[in-house]
Amino acid sequence: MGIGMSIAVGVATLVLGPLAAGVLNGIDRRFTARLQGRMGPPLVQPFYDVIKLLGKELIVVNRFQLIWAWGFAGFSAASLVLLVIRQD
Repeated sequence: MGIGMSIAVGVATLVLGPLAAGVLNGIDRRFTARLQGRMGPPLVQPFYDVIKLLGKELIVVNRFQLIWAWGFAGFSAASLVLLVIRQD
């Protein structure tokens, strides 16, 4: 796989990974509700929840909290990309 293809796969992973996870979470919520005899939320409910959480006020206790949060997000994204584009 060439470097251009690896970059394209990495970018696609960063875009499509969270979308797939949100849809799968929505399916799980709906399936669980059906097993309990309820209608359940719409499939896109996880995306509604994320939008609502992003609109809330940011409360930071100290600066290290932000550093750890951004570091975790960065390392998680990097590990996902490296997992997908690994060389055989």
